[in-house]
Amino acid sequence: MEESIGDVVADCAAVFRFDERKPQERAHDYLRERRVARGCDDTAMQCACEDMVRRAYRVGLTENATEVARETARVIAEGIMGVLDDD
Repeated sequence: MEESIGDVVADCAAVFRFDERKPQERAHDYLRERRVARGCDDTAMQCACEDMVRRAYRVGLTENATEVARETARVIAEGIMGVLDDD
């Protein structure tokens, strides 16, 4: 299943929202659920944030690539139609 930026934003809200639990506890839950590995000196908050940034970046690349492919296909189709109309 492809991720959307909404998925990443929802995870941000889940980890960093204000409630009775500490954000560090929610960050630990996030890392466990997403199976994100931590380095020896990394905090849970840091790793959760870095993972969300990486996910958002991948989503942006995917969405941009899809839009570029769509536009390229449109330009090619218009070119082909132009050649066919000339005949």
